[in-house]
Order: sequence, then structure tokens, then C-alpha cells
Amino acid sequence: MKKTILIRTCFLISLVFIVTQSFGQTDFQSKLFKDFVKTENGKYTAEENGFVVSIKANILEIKITASCPTTVMSRDNFILTFSSFGNSMIASALKNINDQGNEELVLVRRDKPIGPADITIQIEMNVNGLNYKVTAKGYQGSNTLTWDQFFFAN
Repeated sequence: MKKTILIRTCFLISLVFIVTQSFGQTDFQSKLFKDFVKTENGKYTAEENGFVVSIKANILEIKITASCPTTVMSRDNFILTFSSFGNSMIASALKNINDQGNEELVLVRRDKPIGPADITIQIEMNVNGLNYKVTAKGYQGSNTLTWDQFFFAN
């Protein structure tokens, strides 16, 4: 029990150090007002880069991209769908890679990737639902969900 508390404490101290070093000299106001969703040619697009920190896994570089025609949904719903689905896919991909799905994970966002992504998630939304593709170490999968399945799946 004490060993677990010590490990978690060391992990959190390390995480604070990493985040402080990564963003220590950053203008947070410019980050908070930066618009990460672009609207071009009648389509919303977004890209998120970052890395996942966990106790058992190494730091993993993440890249999530999404697109959707502006006629399918509002910008707010695009952001909500992109964020929630992207985060659930990261957790699922980690579970498939190293059985890390039940561990506390921290996603640290970055403006640009540091290197090639260990986990890439591509989300394409359309009037019928969404298509997604996940690529990770030793794993590649894709699927299509209707909006009914996305919002009301058990």
C-alpha cells in the first residue's frame, strides 16, 4: 500500500515537472484564445497533438485529426464529438497496446508534434455517422458508427 502511494506521488511530481518544463515559458492567454478548429471549403477540420503520460507506459506521442462538412453539424457539436470520441479512442488504443486502460492517464497537449505519432486517430464525420481509423504500435483498426450507434450505444 505504501509502495503504491510512493509510486503515484513520484509519478505526479514527475508529471508536474514535465508539464512545467513544456509550458513554463508559454503565453497561456494566446493558447486559450487559439482557435484549433478551421473552417475551409465548407468543412470543419481539427488536429490535436500531444502525448500521454502513464505510470506503466512510456510517454506516447498522439495525433488526432477530424473533419466534417459544415452542413452536418454545428461547430460546437463538432468540437464535442471530436474531443469525446478522440479521448475514448486513446483509452481504447492504450488498452490494446499495453493493457493500460484502467490506469490514470494524463494527456498533455502540444501545438506541434515532437516526432512521429505512436497513436494516430483519424475521424471523418458525415451525415450518416462517423468513420474512424486507429493506427498504433502493432495495431490498426477502423470502423463506421451511425449517429444512432454513437449517441445511444449501450
